Amino acid sequence: MTFAQAPFLPQIVGIVNVTPDSFSDGGKYLTAQEAIKKAYNLAEEGADIIDIGAESTGPNSKPISAEEEWRRLEPVLKVVARDLTISVDTYKAETASRALQLGSNFINDVSALRADRSMAKVIADAGCKLVLMHSKEVDGKPHVSGSDRVYDDVVKEITEFFLQRVQYCLENGIKRENIILDPGIGLFLSKDESYSWQVLSRIAEFRTLNLPIFIGVSRKGFLRNAEKSSASDRDPVSALIGVHLACSGVSYIRTHNVKLTKEFLATWNKLTVTNQ
Repeated sequence: MTFAQAPFLPQIVGIVNVTPDSFSDGGKYLTAQEAIKKAYNLAEEGADIIDIGAESTGPNSKPISAEEEWRRLEPVLKVVARDLTISVDTYKAETASRALQLGSNFINDVSALRADRSMAKVIADAGCKLVLMHSKEVDGKPHVSGSDRVYDDVVKEITEFFLQRVQYCLENGIKRENIILDPGIGLFLSKDESYSWQVLSRIAEFRTLNLPIFIGVSRKGFLRNAEKSSASDRDPVSALIGVHLACSGVSYIRTHNVKLTKEFLATWNKLTVTNQ
């Protein structure tokens, strides 16, 4: 699939982490004022959706209580949910319920509803969009480890995971049209970086599930081209991969650098339209 064949471009999801320990921007937007400013800046740069998280789930991260998570989120959501389309990155039903009451539109659950059994009812009752993310953590724990999982066929195994989780959603009253699939990437797949590249190169195969695909590859460690490169040094590679994802039919691209991603996509779209 190319832009010349597609009638749409993917939705761009800008990232705001209200956390002290996220791998790329932890500590940058700890105050509500900083996070609110960042959200509006991302929207001005062209983000269609703002994904806000208040708890890091990366390696060595520590779980926080629902109360602490909400303390970080509430003052931000009270402002930005009035004007912007908001996704809240949480695996806690209590946090999700409160965020939806304030006007959030999406819940992005890295555990695919495995961490909190109450989450399915919250989603079903709200009728909101839900991102189900695959993770190698078989016990459903949302905080990813650095384990080196091995797959026989990574795309096939993720597809089987999705089929199980989608069925669980349907059995618990979540409408199919509200489900979005994220195959996970980086350490959510394995310490072996080759699996992430396999998923990216074969991403179009997930379209057989007939559900929107959501990808958050931005600034992941396996994109580094030098040992001491900073996270932001990976933005051009992230944006380039975004073009490939769009050409493969991905519906949502989650990124730290909205402006650069939009520029790459717009440029590629002009090239393909020109060549029609």
